Amino acid sequence: MVRLFVGVTDKAWFDQLSASVPHDEVNFWQPSGTTQFRALQPGELFLFKLHAPNNFIVGGGIFGHASIAPLSLAWEAFGLKNGGDDGYTAGNVRDDEFSDGTAVGIANGFGMTHAR
Repeated sequence: MVRLFVGVTDKAWFDQLSASVPHDEVNFWQPSGTTQFRALQPGELFLFKLHAPNNFIVGGGIFGHASIAPLSLAWEAFGLKNGGDDGYTAGNVRDDEFSDGTAVGIANGFGMTHAR
């Protein structure tokens, strides 16, 4: 049986990434940084669904890896593949919510596709 996970994501994150395709990988990150993503094993399917009112799947890929890392390392490793336009903003996250040492949970996937 193949397992999959549906990650609910921000439309701004999706728009940023889909406007600059193709991507060999993207980073789906969690601002909490206290819990490592464990819903999938490498090689399983990770789908992206938009928040309401859009409520539909817009893309997906093969899950590769999860870890907890400093925000600065996530931006050094993935850059714009984080879905934001700089190292401290993405979607609805405010600049003042994080400092350079803040930990974030990262889950990256490979072979990503985007629906439009």
